Amino acid sequence: MPREIDAKFIQERTAHLEGLWDDAHRNWEVIDSFYHQTNKLWPDTVHRPSLHTARATSIIDHAVDNFLSGEPRVHRNPAGQGRVHKERADLIEPWLQRIMISTGMLEPIPTWKQVAKNMAMYGYSVVEGPVLSMADMPEEPEKEKGESKLDFNARMSLYKNEKRTWMPFRVRAPHPARILLDPSEKQPREGVKRVRRYAIQLEEITEHKDTKLKDVVLFEAKNEPYRLVECLEYWTKEWHALVAEGVLLFKERNTWGYVPFVHAFAGWGQEATDTHEPNPADLAKGLLTPLLDDLKAQSQAFTGRQHALIEATFEKWGTTGDASEIANQLKNSDIVDGIGPNDLWKIHGTQLQSWLFESDANIDRDIEMGSFSRSLAGGRETGVSTVGQQAILSTAASKRFVTPSRQIEQMATIIGSRILRLMDVLDEPIQVGEFKVGPKEIDHDYGVDVRFELVDPVLQLEQRQLGMAEVNAGLKSKETYWAADAKLEDVEGEKMRMLAEMVESSPEVVAIMAQEVARRNGLLDLLQSLTAADEAPAPGGGSGLVGPNGNPLNGANQTPSAAAAELRQPLTGNVPTPARVNPAAFGG
Repeated sequence: MPREIDAKFIQERTAHLEGLWDDAHRNWEVIDSFYHQTNKLWPDTVHRPSLHTARATSIIDHAVDNFLSGEPRVHRNPAGQGRVHKERADLIEPWLQRIMISTGMLEPIPTWKQVAKNMAMYGYSVVEGPVLSMADMPEEPEKEKGESKLDFNARMSLYKNEKRTWMPFRVRAPHPARILLDPSEKQPREGVKRVRRYAIQLEEITEHKDTKLKDVVLFEAKNEPYRLVECLEYWTKEWHALVAEGVLLFKERNTWGYVPFVHAFAGWGQEATDTHEPNPADLAKGLLTPLLDDLKAQSQAFTGRQHALIEATFEKWGTTGDASEIANQLKNSDIVDGIGPNDLWKIHGTQLQSWLFESDANIDRDIEMGSFSRSLAGGRETGVSTVGQQAILSTAASKRFVTPSRQIEQMATIIGSRILRLMDVLDEPIQVGEFKVGPKEIDHDYGVDVRFELVDPVLQLEQRQLGMAEVNAGLKSKETYWAADAKLEDVEGEKMRMLAEMVESSPEVVAIMAQEVARRNGLLDLLQSLTAADEAPAPGGGSGLVGPNGNPLNGANQTPSAAAAELRQPLTGNVPTPARVNPAAFGG
């Protein structure tokens, strides 16, 4: 029988997970010092200047820009057979894609960008969500007593706009050290979030929970509303609890049915042979982990060369006389009195040897081999002269980021599936832009696939051209071309728009629209008279239509071939003559 979830149980589980992740957290603190350029270059007993290079920071930032630089794209298979299910799937794709983008931009730091940065720095990342936030849900206003119709309509307009733009979901990228999860499960069955909350926040939370739950301990902020309180938020698939200062404030049912955390390793680590269970410190290896000694040596060499440059540039003087007097004379004038040729001389700095620069080049190559090629940061390799060669090298270098990119996409897929799952809990349609989706469109099917695709304009153009050739050859359907090559989100919607254009361009519809426009502008009588004149038979049996020269196009004295030849004349001397028109094309 499982133990009762109380404050002691949560603290015990937290202590166990903290011990499991302790080594990894200490390693991350070292990584932080290199990224923020605060790491020590010399022992505490050695007093030397310290200059840090920006290499560690640039490695992480360029890596993030490369393996997560596109927007999330959503694909969903129809929940069943038939056009209705396909239309629903095509509707959910752009709707969910906009939600994934919007939820990320609602946070102070863009969610998926931070997920990628954590993955690059620590070799491990956590996504929190989707969390359902109903606090800001707009409520339909009711007309108050004495309120004017104008004021009520204004409030109703604001409500309709808020209802249209309301976003109930939150997806966050917390620091991995604040979330404690089982490292052996991608979707863990329990999780602990260590967070610091203001006392006034805990007071408001417990007062709100007191209206819904029976056993709630009301937290009192007293006279310190902004005192930070250490909290433990415990989650399982069945329960959600909050502990503050060793006291269980409340425990409630988890109606979402999932632990709102998903995590993944970058794949750059490896379990140690002599361990009986996985140590997260062995698995959570970021890009900087194997480079720490090289980065430290590079900064030390940079500091030494910079110090030698300063000594060589600002050389000191030596003298046999009174140093303070000589210094005062040099400060006021370039001429020094009472000094012999051997009483004052310059102390030359150390001359740097060429092998020092070769040593720095070796360190630079070692850092590049341990991280990624400089070609991914926009630099061209030495000896590479063509675009094709550079593209081959860039493609090979980018393979290092395939695994972490797939891990992020898998986490995003889980988040997208959970968003669809929460729609059944809401039981209310959510509108994002022009797309509106509710439980009926989801049909209790939560399957989606989320990808972060970097669109290269040149490659996309080639892909589209190849796709059009395959469609013309009968090797690919238009629908597959739209979805795979043109990256069209709403295929069914595009079909309907094309059909609408065909209908609008038909002669019957154009005639009706012309009459409506003429009626609105008071020109209906004129249009009808012109139409009647066009329908009347022209002299000579023609249609009444005339060409640019004023002669009937189909008159008795002008054959189609003659009209075609006449139309072939150039407009001006600078315009080339068009190709000859085959009279057979006109039925001749």
